[in-house]
Amino acid sequence: MEEFAQELLQAFRDFAVYEINGLLVIAYALIAQWALVLSTLCAAGVFVLDRVSAERASLTASRSVPAPERSARLTLIIFALWAIVALSVPMPVPALGLLMWAVTLAVAWLIPSARLRVLWQGKVALTHAVQCSRDVRARQSRPDVVHAPDGRLGRRTMVGVARQRA
Repeated sequence: MEEFAQELLQAFRDFAVYEINGLLVIAYALIAQWALVLSTLCAAGVFVLDRVSAERASLTASRSVPAPERSARLTLIIFALWAIVALSVPMPVPALGLLMWAVTLAVAWLIPSARLRVLWQGKVALTHAVQCSRDVRARQSRPDVVHAPDGRLGRRTMVGVARQRA
């Protein structure tokens, strides 16, 4: 009986160690992606402001500004694209995206009269950031493609390298 009790206590200790290690793995993963975690919180705030703006716009009888029914869905789509980019590019880019989400949220919160416009401009800026990050990532993954100053694309070949040297 005493041996069973010691084995049971050892099993509880092992379980506690496994639980703590699992929590540490999760904590380290979240710390490594801190910009994405904070961007998620800011995007949630933008989503809430979108919903509030849509409700307020539907209650007002103003025909000059269309009601932003799809604005919250657009926020989710842009955040999903941003999360993919933030996980695939090196560190300064996710931090800049976090800054863009935070500024969009703060300005939209502080200026309620221009909330719809600010939210829209923030989403457009984030969409451009996603596009630019995707383009940079594509250029890094394809070193054989030459980007000429006039915008033309070409492949780097031995003939092309010889022409460039001449």
